[in-house]
Amino acid sequence: ETEVQVSSLLTFNGVVYASTTYYGVWSWNGSNWSQVGNLMDYGNAGDVYSLATDNGILYAGTADGVWAWNGSIWSQVGDSGYSLKSVQSILIVNSTLYAGTANQGVEKINLTSSLESDFKVTFTIDKSNYVVNNQIKTMDAIPFVENERTYIPVRYLALALGVPEDGIEWNPSKRTVIITKGNNNIILTIDSKVANINGESKYLDVAPVIREGRTYLPARFVAETLGYSVDWDDNSRTAIITQSKLAV
Repeated sequence: ETEVQVSSLLTFNGVVYASTTYYGVWSWNGSNWSQVGNLMDYGNAGDVYSLATDNGILYAGTADGVWAWNGSIWSQVGDSGYSLKSVQSILIVNSTLYAGTANQGVEKINLTSSLESDFKVTFTIDKSNYVVNNQIKTMDAIPFVENERTYIPVRYLALALGVPEDGIEWNPSKRTVIITKGNNNIILTIDSKVANINGESKYLDVAPVIREGRTYLPARFVAETLGYSVDWDDNSRTAIITQSKLAV
């Protein structure tokens, strides 16, 4: 078994949460541990040292700033990833978060202004880089446009929208992609315009496809089904996906 270093514990809404070094945040429901979101996918943010809660949101002090979990996605709080490192402790008083760091003293973050901004991810056509909350990430495949719709590799699209690794499944015999996030279950079939959303059939205007061995999904349909808003910048040929940090 892998030994995990637990840095702090916290109870929140009847659930026990544990911050760990390298493995992110985990929750205990009385019988099983499960990983909370995908902080490990955000580089050093997987090293979590401290936890706190305020107004229904779970905050994590990490090696790469402060992050907030709203029950659906992790979002970096303000510009803390650029200015704060090794946040060892967190205290929240009157909508102000005090971050105790390993070598930068105590820093303050105004949560009211931070939470007014949106979660944002951008994918640009023919580019292998994409951006999640100002963090540049790299794909091993590139988005493209077909039939006036933007297609994005399934794994990168799903992870960017907060879907856990084990919430992305591929059934090769049925040629289906299954995406599970919270109470949402999406089943998409390659070359089919019929999707199954939480047990109900929904129709797409374009079908998922396979290109060079990779599965691509229509970005707008998947993102909007998961509760995100999608915009298109024609000048830069970029799909812009947003969600309020307070939205669940």
